Amino acid sequence: MTIVNWKAKINVAIKLLSDPVPQGILSKFFTGAGDIIQLATTQTYNPIIESNPEVLDSISNENIGYMFKPRRFRVELGVLPIKAGDYSDGELLTALQVERAEFELAITPTSSDFGSWTWERCRVSTSNPSNLTIDNVPISTWTILTLGVQLPTI
Repeated sequence: MTIVNWKAKINVAIKLLSDPVPQGILSKFFTGAGDIIQLATTQTYNPIIESNPEVLDSISNENIGYMFKPRRFRVELGVLPIKAGDYSDGELLTALQVERAEFELAITPTSSDFGSWTWERCRVSTSNPSNLTIDNVPISTWTILTLGVQLPTI
């Protein structure tokens, strides 16, 4: 099993889609829709695509086919709670969650190991900070729901 160091492999960017002029706490990060901000402390990246097949049975036969429920897309990002400039990535993701802002998430490789992914119409759904320990830095995990994805071409 190979463990991938995502921090060395990808760049993560957030593009604001909603609100022509951000209000409230989003105005600290964005000046308008279309602004792009790079996340600096991404430690883990876990894309999840669920197709949810269900086996169909009939009165006379078993396992006659599949029925697929609508696909669901989500991304889990792990970020460090440290500042890289004027704010931390956690502050940005918290602002997006509190304001229920819609954004686009772009994952681009720093090498040619794999292609770019674009997660469309995203919203932060949950955040889960890890416990603080003496010998390591905590990582906050953010779950981002998305309505679509542009997969890389192979």
